[in-house]
Amino acid sequence: MDHQEQNAVIGPIELIKKSWLFLKKHAVILVSISVVPFIFVAVIGTLFFLASIIQSPILMTICAILYLAAVVLGATFYPALTHTIHKLSTETDPRITIYGQYAFGFRVFWQFILLVIISFFATWGATLLFIIPGIVVIIYSLFYFFTFTIDEKRGFAALTESYSLIKGRWWTVFGRLIALLLVCFATALVYGIIISTVGTVLSFILNGVVLYAITLVLNVSLQIAIISFSAIYMYYLYVSLRSSRQHIIPSVAYKRWLMAFVVIGAITFVSYVAFVGSYISKNLDTIKSQSFIQQNSALSNK
Repeated sequence: MDHQEQNAVIGPIELIKKSWLFLKKHAVILVSISVVPFIFVAVIGTLFFLASIIQSPILMTICAILYLAAVVLGATFYPALTHTIHKLSTETDPRITIYGQYAFGFRVFWQFILLVIISFFATWGATLLFIIPGIVVIIYSLFYFFTFTIDEKRGFAALTESYSLIKGRWWTVFGRLIALLLVCFATALVYGIIISTVGTVLSFILNGVVLYAITLVLNVSLQIAIISFSAIYMYYLYVSLRSSRQHIIPSVAYKRWLMAFVVIGAITFVSYVAFVGSYISKNLDTIKSQSFIQQNSALSNK
């Protein structure tokens, strides 16, 4: 790897401090943006549970439609959160609303989906080549959320811009990523121990449903905190890499490699799906008969 100058690339300790202070200062708006998908998923889960009890085809259909809507909402969440953090960081008096941020996410939905598909196939194709190329591509692609949302790069340009930021500083970024993962792991571990202890104590006082609801809220709170903190951490690292970059790194060769990985990934993925589908189709009768035999055996044992 080339050795691009690493002037003023922010260190992991400073990243953690700045991210924590930012999260505390803007906790309300960040939680408001982040909680929307979780509420949506909770509603769908509840409806699925009711549909399975009352055996309602109409309710199941509604749940399936809502599930597709949840996928769309999830795809808009990441641009919305990234855009929110950028506005809070750069504007003196940002006017941020949940509707406005998700409206931004919906405006770039199809472009973002295309980028995610390109990144997925590139990573898949690179990983097939003895795994290590896949790890390299994953690190080089870490900042495409930001190059897409903030720099307004689209398609391969978002990935090559992320590469340009990291090239020559791969290990620098990798080390800071490990630091983030360790912080998140330690936080989840300590939080999990606390929740488990509290849950054990409360189990003697509260009924199962109430205890489950409390545990669910606490677990969702942890997930929101980790997602928000991680996004802020990566944003500050992105800003530092961009401000300390000495020159634009040529990315033509990398783009060609990405395109090759995308082709390999797309072909192998489609082939795999086709193979699995063909196998299931050919053996559907056998699977049904085995299931029927198992059911009869279970009934006879009763």
